[in-house]
Amino acid sequence: MAQATLVKLEKTNADGSMYFRVIGDENAQERYIKVISYTYGWAVVMPSPCEYIDDFAEVICGCFEKGSNFHKELNKAYGKNSAFKGIDFSFNDVLVSVTKRNCDKDTVIENYRKGVKYRKKSAE
Repeated sequence: MAQATLVKLEKTNADGSMYFRVIGDENAQERYIKVISYTYGWAVVMPSPCEYIDDFAEVICGCFEKGSNFHKELNKAYGKNSAFKGIDFSFNDVLVSVTKRNCDKDTVIENYRKGVKYRKKSAE
């Protein structure tokens, strides 16, 4: 079970993407979730450069936990009232989809590693 992810909208870019600062993170470093788009309840996010999959998975899974304000802040920032369905992100060119069903950190990491293996097999 992940810690609930709390965020605050920090910046909106000219391309429509938004940076949400993760607040109350036990990590001393400042962490952001860059949201590329939010449509039909699906957020497409981009990990920060130098982010580790383990840490990123923890933050993403926390977005689905009770007490997280990620969904509320997304709806407010994008002017929507959508049900929160999931998060898609690409980590090292491997697409990972996270929903309430698979938002366990270990499952997210396992799905990422399966994607890495599949990419390697496809490249051979």
